[in-house]
This record gives sequence, C-alpha cells and structure tokens, in this order.
Amino acid sequence: MKNASKQFIALGLIMCVTSGPLGIAVGQTTTPPGSATPNEPPPAGGDPWPRSVNYQGATLDIFQPQLESWKGNMLDAYAAVTVLTPGKKDKDYGVIWFTARTEVDKVNRVVTLDDFKITKQNFPTLPNNGYAYAYALQTDLPWRRTVPLDELETALAMTGAADQPRKYTLQNNPPAIFFSTTPAFLVLIDGQPVLQPTGANNIQKVINTRALILFDSSKSTYYLALMDGWAEAQSALGPYSLARNAPAKDLDKIKQAALANNQNEVLGNPEQSLKEAYQEGETPAVYVSTGPAELLQTQGQPLYDPVYGTSLVYASNTGNDIFLDNANNEYYILIAGRWFQSQSLQNGPWTYVPGTSLPAAFAQIPPYSPKANVLVSVPGTPQAKRP
Repeated sequence: MKNASKQFIALGLIMCVTSGPLGIAVGQTTTPPGSATPNEPPPAGGDPWPRSVNYQGATLDIFQPQLESWKGNMLDAYAAVTVLTPGKKDKDYGVIWFTARTEVDKVNRVVTLDDFKITKQNFPTLPNNGYAYAYALQTDLPWRRTVPLDELETALAMTGAADQPRKYTLQNNPPAIFFSTTPAFLVLIDGQPVLQPTGANNIQKVINTRALILFDSSKSTYYLALMDGWAEAQSALGPYSLARNAPAKDLDKIKQAALANNQNEVLGNPEQSLKEAYQEGETPAVYVSTGPAELLQTQGQPLYDPVYGTSLVYASNTGNDIFLDNANNEYYILIAGRWFQSQSLQNGPWTYVPGTSLPAAFAQIPPYSPKANVLVSVPGTPQAKRP
C-alpha cells in the first residue's frame, strides 16, 4: 500500500470511524477528557478512541491505529491525528506511522508492546510538517502497554497481513527485579536519561520518564518530585535523599506545568509531607531502572502460608505472586504471565523458567486456593486450557 493511500485511509477514518478491531498502546493510561462519563467503564482493550493529549496549549486527538504488518516481533501500524492549536477554529489533520516491539504471552493471550517509535509523520497544513508536536506524539500519547492477542490476530486477518509467514518471538530475559519490605516506588527511564531545557535558569528535565526528574546544572544535582516535596541525588539513578537547599520556587513552577499538561506524575501522595516522612523514618524507597524492571513489595518481612496438598508456600502479605518451594528451596515469581526462579528473594539473580519446567507442585494448586489465579499460567491445568 502506498503512503499516499495509507494517509487517505487514515484521514477517512477520522470522518467516519470511531472504533475498530484494534486498540494499540504503549506507556501510561489516561482517560481523555469527555471520552467517557465517570459511571461508564472503559471498553475491553482500553479507553475509547480517539484519545487526547494536551501539549503546549494544543489538543491532539489520536484515532484508533490500523495494522499494516506484524513480522517476527515487530509491529507496524499507522494512525490518524487531529491537532487543534490555540486561536484556530479548524483542526489540522495528519497521520503518524509507528513501530513497536511485541512480547507474546500465549498462556494469558496478552501482547506487551515496547520500544514505541514514530517512524514518520505527515501534517501537510502545519508548519514544518508538525515537527513542534513530535515530542508529544512520541512520548506523551495516552497509550496502553498491553493489548489482547486475539484483537491483534483479528486485525491481522482483516488487513491480510496474517497471510505472511510469522512466528512469535518471546522475550524471556528477566527484568531487573527489586524487592522491598517497606513502601517503595519504581521509576522507569527509557534508556539513559535524556535532558531537555525547561526555560528556567540552569534547569533541565529528564524527558524519557513519566516521573518528574529535573537537573540543576549549576549544582550538578537531580531533583525528583516525591510526595509534596523534592528528593535529590547526584545521579538521575539515585540514591535519593531529602532535598535541603533545592530551588523550590523554580522546581514547583515546572512541576505545575508538567502536571497540567499530563507530561509527568509525582511519586506518592502529593498531599503528604515528605519532610515529615523523613523525620519519622517512613520515607518510601525509590528504585530507578533504565530498562525493563519490576518491583516486588511485602508489608514487612514476607509471611508465608501453605498451599495445601503441595510443597509450596506463598507470601500472603503482598499483592505479588511470590512462592517458595520447600522441596528445592527455590523462589518462584509470576510477572506478566512469565515465571522466574531464584535462590534468593532479596538478592536474586532471577532466571526465566518455562511453564513446562515448573515443579509439579504448581499444577497441584487446588482451585479453591487463594493463589489459584496463577493456574492460568501453569501449562496443562484446566485453567490454562480455557480460551
């Protein structure tokens, strides 16, 4: 399909299509203003289309992406976009083309999307081809990180791309796994920190993360928006401590603008005093990773309850799926449908375990067990065989 015809189809979607076979998403989820009432739950697969983002006073509406191909683990798609700039009555129309890397969880029928990259954009009525909005389109889109595998396969069948030979590529390298027995936050930075000027003297912002991290070049200090205040560190990766002499006036001004435009978020409760938390020894830990990572948390030291009829015990004071098999003294965790194994819950290292290589005890978890939810990720169980 030629690019011109792709653009014609995408622009036509704006006029006549508000839903379709596929909702593709990467990053944080936000609810577009006016897209649903508080009493209306979002439909399966994500928030309604189009989805909106505000950037530099303009409103960008992104319409439901259309699949072009899915080869190996790389997905190609394009989406129609409208831009309403301040002072204009009419919208400008355009198209973005993008790619994303896929990780397929066949057991749970879920596809995780990562490395979202816009490969091309076409806004013929905007100055400089709409380059002023490139950052918002790349970074601030209200996408979701996972989509149902069935929706992707349906979309492929409708586009004809399913006729192309394709194999699923599963990425099973373990993410960085942090463990904490106290309240903690995980900050994900997409690669090494990238700084961008903010307009304030000497202050730049790390733009490839949803957390709000600012850098004061005059002090060679990074500041992280935490609760109602700021934590500081000599590196964007931490460790962070209470900021004692931060340029709070400039930092707070940047924070207000970033929150108003949904560019960043504050870690923790913004109404809770960070200073008091430090004084009382209740400051949450902050873990930072420049690659895929997961945070495991228990409320205090792990408390284990037995999985009756098996050699397994599970951590009962956490929302994570953490198991210890007394038969081999190995820990097992379930993350996004994938199992990982280690001899140390606190220190790792973790290795990927195919579901077919799990100890037999996992298939023996009773369906009435509090941890029966993991059975869908245990091959051979009736729960895993359900469509």
